Amino acid sequence: ESRAAACEALSWLGTAEPTDLVRTGEPEADSLLLDALLSLVVAGDRCGDPTPRHVWATRALEAYRSATEDLALDLTWRIPAAKNAAWLEATADGASERWGNFDRAYALSQTAQNLHAKLLERALAAEGAGAPRVVPPLSVYDVGLVGSLCAYPSLRPGPVRCGDRHSRLESTSGSGSAVAAAQEAGLGMSGGSTPANLYLDLMKRAVANYLYSDLTGDFRSIVTENIPGVTCEDARGMACQAPWGPSYRGYGLSSVTDQSAADCHTTLSGASLTHVQLLVDGVLARGVPGDLIECGVFRGGTTIFMRAALAARGVTDRRVYVADSFAGIPPSRRTPEGQDQEECDDWEERYAVSQETVESNFQRYGLLDDQVHFLPGFFNISLPPVFGTAGAPLPPSAPTLALVRIDADAYDGVRDALESLYPRLAVGGSVIIDDFHLTGAVSATHEYRRRHGIDDPIFIVPSDYVYTCSVPESDLESLQHCHAPRTSIYIVNKFLITGLLPHVAYWTKTREVAF
Repeated sequence: ESRAAACEALSWLGTAEPTDLVRTGEPEADSLLLDALLSLVVAGDRCGDPTPRHVWATRALEAYRSATEDLALDLTWRIPAAKNAAWLEATADGASERWGNFDRAYALSQTAQNLHAKLLERALAAEGAGAPRVVPPLSVYDVGLVGSLCAYPSLRPGPVRCGDRHSRLESTSGSGSAVAAAQEAGLGMSGGSTPANLYLDLMKRAVANYLYSDLTGDFRSIVTENIPGVTCEDARGMACQAPWGPSYRGYGLSSVTDQSAADCHTTLSGASLTHVQLLVDGVLARGVPGDLIECGVFRGGTTIFMRAALAARGVTDRRVYVADSFAGIPPSRRTPEGQDQEECDDWEERYAVSQETVESNFQRYGLLDDQVHFLPGFFNISLPPVFGTAGAPLPPSAPTLALVRIDADAYDGVRDALESLYPRLAVGGSVIIDDFHLTGAVSATHEYRRRHGIDDPIFIVPSDYVYTCSVPESDLESLQHCHAPRTSIYIVNKFLITGLLPHVAYWTKTREVAF
């Protein structure tokens, strides 16, 4: 419906002032126009209109900024507008179009958080309860694959709970339905509670070390200092526990060198692991040919999960490539455009894990078999003999790829991986760039896309239910009889917000490009 509206309104959208898109005087029309504009930005084709995508993205950014700053608009409108503006800023190629900026994206994300806090306050005060509301415009996190990720059952938080001790005890010990209790506990129901889906949800918790970590480590002091009368022993010891959800990471909210990280096999969050699962399921469902690869595997947890995803779906004719130097991040050979130094060069942690350790980790899960192929060495050396590189003859039997995940941190690694692997990525396949907040990774990505005329929209992998995904207002209704401050609500409902802003990006290849 949004795309149909976009096509119908195309000529008007192309000439209207950005402020006109949110102030027509008809709320339903305003919402539809913003949705139409979002559709134009994310659509593979724009109704046959030749206008470049970045032009529509620029106009959309201006419109969403205008809506964010318009105090006359309802909070439920301004929040998705802020999220969309932050997404457009964070993924823009600022070097070529001069309309993207990570600092502005961060500021807009903070605006979304502040507006969400006001939404909590409104729910606490029961203001406007029962009043009819016009459906607000969509956020980019409400649609497509990222929308499916935000709605993924084992990540969904359910109704927001009070932060006071009495309500907390009631919410954890009340009867409720079995399904609601399972969702609150984070038990997976993805696509139905089939053995395969439950196995994959268990695998995520295993590779992230959620099963054996001290789940109170990150929240003990925060909870006990901010919620009067609550200790970590209240509510059956769950008051301080980190829930399984989109923002849970194997190394918690602190450093990868902590003891909590010593046993995790991946540093990916619950949302990022689920994102990998949805992409694998997607290429299988659409029949996109090719294998899976991760470049920069650390302890191998993500590639282990990729292999588990194939096993869960009964796939025996696709391989998982495990590419890493197995000696840590190498010294830089080049630096990003306009930069004097690669920021990773100063890191003490080099993420060096031996191939033998990664193979052992695969073996622990029973997933080390002939569908797993290791590619040791720096990417500029290890990848071209297998996958080729631009301007050189294609190696015999060069594999086709359906999913490429690059977690190289540094400019060289991301650039080398893209140059060898993207030409082998099938149309309909996807590429994931981790650490998209680092200058090297961002610069290498945009330089490569610019050089080859790639304009497929870049999406951010959701991380929580404030900066990215949305909590429906209906899930806030339980706060109307709550007497706790919103700070306590954020703490008790730890799924709401993460200590890290989104920093994983991806796009899906919609057409072949010249190399």
